[in-house]
Amino acid sequence: MSHLTNNTQINTANNFHVIDPNAFVVRERKFLFQMGDQLDGIYQVNSGCVKLSRCTKDGAKQIIGFYLAGDLIGLDALADGFSHSTAVILETSNISLIPFETILNKNEKFDHHAFMHQLGVNFNHDNDHTMMLSQPADRRLAWFLTKFSDSLAVRGMLGDEFRMPMTGTDLASYLGMALETLSREMGRFNKQGLINKSNRVIELLDIEQLRKIADGANTDEDKSGWASSVKRSISQQH
Repeated sequence: MSHLTNNTQINTANNFHVIDPNAFVVRERKFLFQMGDQLDGIYQVNSGCVKLSRCTKDGAKQIIGFYLAGDLIGLDALADGFSHSTAVILETSNISLIPFETILNKNEKFDHHAFMHQLGVNFNHDNDHTMMLSQPADRRLAWFLTKFSDSLAVRGMLGDEFRMPMTGTDLASYLGMALETLSREMGRFNKQGLINKSNRVIELLDIEQLRKIADGANTDEDKSGWASSVKRSISQQH
């Protein structure tokens, strides 16, 4: 694997189009960096979408995140200077490199407050993702759809209708479920009138109900309704 040592090498190796010394455009499906690469800093996504993945010891690939404008990636390299994940561009993206020395030397031109805030945002989102992986499939999918919608809305984009930048296989991996399970849950949401899905374009028709599902608010109600139905059936038999 290549070792990234400066912007010039990055631009040459990956055919990046340079906009300024610390920002560049990366085309769709190109690597930004790979697991094991030595990094000179962390990266901020200015536009587009980037996915991060890791490989387990047995070679299985796990998608660990999808990152939009304002998000930071490559944070694991803060530990030892090496990336422990692989970043692939899902949509042509504008990326900025934030050198480690800029962060560590407290450069006056660098907004450390905003940087620390974004670190917290990343950390909280990763924690939410980890906790959600133990939940039922419908909660996981509802959580993702509402969070992705909110992420787009806060960036000034349409949050109730959007094109998914990732494949179904990548999304299933991220949510820790089989592709067949993801397809089934998408179909169920579509049938229930919660979403309208056409290929990768999704319209959220009832985002508040999706939020309730993501929060598990329907779980007890569903169980209660099921129990009442069973009781009525038994009573009718007698």
